Amino acid sequence: MARAKSKANEYEDIPGTFVFNADRSRQGYGINMFCMSLMKDANRKAFKANEAEYLKQYPLTPEQADAIIKRDYNWMLELGANIY
Repeated sequence: MARAKSKANEYEDIPGTFVFNADRSRQGYGINMFCMSLMKDANRKAFKANEAEYLKQYPLTPEQADAIIKRDYNWMLELGANIY
């Protein structure tokens, strides 16, 4: 499956690394809002109960939602997620 690439920068060619820059920050807003929501127990329970439905609350691309459902953390980073 082809994966999305951020705007080209001089550091984009570092193997296995996805630098969290302004472009990735904008791209990953929905993923990061979703992740922050999981700090609340009620939200974690709602996500576990129906993952696809829960994700509809956030402005995610189909690829971002797929990465979350598949628990593909590297792909999430590539799509703009931030580990902090």
